[in-house]
Amino acid sequence: MLRMNLATRPFYNERAVHLVLGIVTLAAVTLAMFGVLTLTSLSREYAALAAAADDDERQAAEIESEVSGLQRETASGDVDALAAATHEANELIDQRVFSWTEFLNRIEITLPADVMLTSLRPEIRTNDVGVQIGVVARNINAIVEFIGRLEATGTFSDLLAREEEMADEGTYRAILLGRYLPIAEERGK
Repeated sequence: MLRMNLATRPFYNERAVHLVLGIVTLAAVTLAMFGVLTLTSLSREYAALAAAADDDERQAAEIESEVSGLQRETASGDVDALAAATHEANELIDQRVFSWTEFLNRIEITLPADVMLTSLRPEIRTNDVGVQIGVVARNINAIVEFIGRLEATGTFSDLLAREEEMADEGTYRAILLGRYLPIAEERGK
């Protein structure tokens, strides 16, 4: 038979259990307080970011209204005038870059003794130069020779004699129309 004393309690280390429970409770309270502090900090940051976003949206709306106001103020006529002025400035720049010395030297070199220039009107365009040359010659063959010499240089093309007429002195007047293409070295600059 077994003998047991039912009047005694089993021995537990109650202090250790209370100490562990106290530490766990303290850790839980500390974590809860850290969570509350983090939550309040993040709430403040969110409020600040939301206010900044509202300010940015307000500024964007103001800028958009200013842009639309400026667009209304800038009529299409102003834009057209600006485009025309830009085109004119580009033409002036092209004329400034054009080598008049080379152009006149080529005409002088090819001019026969029987032909005199009466007018010279270049029209500078983007890719080439249109030319209108007024000449007076003793005969038609001298004008044809002049056209042939100009085209032989390789810088003049499509030259045609227009408005040929015989003058009172027995000379012939003609207007030559064509294109002047500067030599490749000049165009590459």
